[in-house]
Amino acid sequence: MTAAQPVVPQRVVPQSPVVVVRTSAAVPPGLLSAAAWDVLRARPVLCLADDHPQREALAQAGVDVTVEAVSADEIFARAPLVWLAEPPRYGRPGADEALVGALLAAGAEEVVGSVDPVGARLLDAVDVMDRLRSPGGCPWDAEQTFETLKRYVVEEAYEAYETVEEGDLDGLRDELGDVLLQVLFNARVSAEGGRPGAGWDIDDVAAGLVAKLVRRHPHVFPTHADPASAGGGLVAVSGAADVVTNWDVIKEQERRDKAAAAAAAAAAGTAGTAGAAGTPSPFAGVPMGMPALSLAAKLLSRAAKAGVEGEPPSADVLATLLAELDDDGAAAREPGRRLGELLFGVVALARTLDVDAETALREQARRFRAGIEQHYAASSATAH
Repeated sequence: MTAAQPVVPQRVVPQSPVVVVRTSAAVPPGLLSAAAWDVLRARPVLCLADDHPQREALAQAGVDVTVEAVSADEIFARAPLVWLAEPPRYGRPGADEALVGALLAAGAEEVVGSVDPVGARLLDAVDVMDRLRSPGGCPWDAEQTFETLKRYVVEEAYEAYETVEEGDLDGLRDELGDVLLQVLFNARVSAEGGRPGAGWDIDDVAAGLVAKLVRRHPHVFPTHADPASAGGGLVAVSGAADVVTNWDVIKEQERRDKAAAAAAAAAAGTAGTAGAAGTPSPFAGVPMGMPALSLAAKLLSRAAKAGVEGEPPSADVLATLLAELDDDGAAAREPGRRLGELLFGVVALARTLDVDAETALREQARRFRAGIEQHYAASSATAH
């Protein structure tokens, strides 16, 4: 009894005298389907533009591509041949899209050489940013720096936040695009160098993110390369709570590793002063530029994890602090500081109630705005 022979799929030979080959600009040139290579090697090949991304790769493979502006009738008259279609770029169809449509309507066959991979539009976004910052691009974009861009990072994030509050998911899609723009913009500025610490690019940003996500999800990605080990190298978790616990442990180790590296660099004279190796501040990595209520909540959370948070004030204590502001004593002479203590205490109390103080205040602000606008609209209608 002989072993079954593998089934080799038969390639379909195009029957039409004219074949349109479509390719993706996001796939490296030359990575084409077998059917595309067959027809490209079998017939003369025409295309519209000198800069077609496949021309050089085809030439290296011995396939000549002639650049020529012709009509659909002329192409059929000179058949058999291949029309190498212009790939869509930046979400726009190729410049020969009308011609391709006429060829297909007249009976030409279509062969897919390559298709856009997942994430192709991200590559387009990187390419567009490169064009904007390069000579001949946009003068305004070319003048931007880390300093001029920093406010947009915050503004765009808040605009995305607002669309979530309003339940506007179409708006969220657009605003996340603006957030992505800031990531691409800053990465491009860094890639151009010119400042100490710069020189990294968007691939470095993405690589760092991938490494961080893999490192912080040991329950999804094996911690070592031995798949035969217990659990396949995965850390066991019983639910989301375990994931958060592991996440905190991993982040703490990352902070300790960073502190140790900073101390070593300081000792070698390659960085500023640093704390003792392996003993980072519990607040390391907390940006002090956060919104004040969110900042207070983050600091309280970090302090709690470090075991130094202290007892949160009760509602009665907060009421006492508020009453002191009406007195003529020290509280009245330092109203800013006392109000700060009061607000910080409110955030601490909100934590005990499992309430996000930032969200609670924003929701109240929205209710206040709606109430005032409704009153104003009613008053205006009465006046008219």
